[in-house]
Amino acid sequence: MLNSINALMPIFLVVAIGFLIRRIGYLPKSIWPALDPLCWYLLFPLLIIRTLSRADLAVVPLHGLAAALLIAVTSMIILLFILRPVLNRLIGLTGPGFTSFFQGTSRWNGFAALAIIQALYGEPGLILGAFSFAVMVPVLQIVNVVVLSVYGVSEQNKAADFSFGRLMIQLIRNPMLVSISIGIGMNLLGWQIGSVFTTTLELIGGSALGLALMAVGAGLKFAALKKVRTTVVLSSILKLIVMPLMIVLACDVLMVSGLSREVAVVCGAAPTAGTAYIMARQMGGDADMVAAIITFQTVAAMVTLPLMLYFLS
Repeated sequence: MLNSINALMPIFLVVAIGFLIRRIGYLPKSIWPALDPLCWYLLFPLLIIRTLSRADLAVVPLHGLAAALLIAVTSMIILLFILRPVLNRLIGLTGPGFTSFFQGTSRWNGFAALAIIQALYGEPGLILGAFSFAVMVPVLQIVNVVVLSVYGVSEQNKAADFSFGRLMIQLIRNPMLVSISIGIGMNLLGWQIGSVFTTTLELIGGSALGLALMAVGAGLKFAALKKVRTTVVLSSILKLIVMPLMIVLACDVLMVSGLSREVAVVCGAAPTAGTAYIMARQMGGDADMVAAIITFQTVAAMVTLPLMLYFLS
């Protein structure tokens, strides 16, 4: 467990540095909103292309890992829909509130997870992390857009206007999924990009992880924690504890072990995605609630994630 804490501590320190820089106003506030698209559309895709294009995919047990992740994610989605009427009756959880609760519990911060996986397991783990991203993101993106379309209240987002065609276009244009496809395609075709470009991509990839983690810290909103405490705590328990337990159970049933199992645990135990706040604001969710969930989970994961790795790996 000490090794996990030592490996994870720099990750959380970078998050804390991002929060402090934003808090003291050392940099202009306009910088932080620009970091997310920079990492999302350029830095992380290039990192994934470089990693997957030269990976030995033949020795990676991808099928078992994919099945375990899909089983766990599907189980959590079903559980959240079962909880919907219960929470509405007990705490009066509204439709927009449910969308934020759903996002906070089902989604995961791919930036933070990939940074943690690389710190703990190096490039072999990063390969499995990128693959896990490819498996989980389409499912979670589709389901969360549907939930927001049905339960959100934004005037720009009515259920009657929901289009699976538009959703498919969003997925096809998703930079992470595009970069994964390019990286795997280059790998299967045996294309090599040369040492100069490889070094360039390595430099870009190194900056991607640090900048993304600082952006996570800058986005923390502690003032939002004053409200909706019950929902925040319940969402965090389900996401940070129950979800990795579901993944481990699925791994045990499918006999997924070793590095694949540990990477799967990190993916399950990672806090929810920071982009959930943007989706909530644009599609009629409860933005204050999801901001509180993101903040609480990011801080709580500093404790829960090492514990999950220690007990479940």
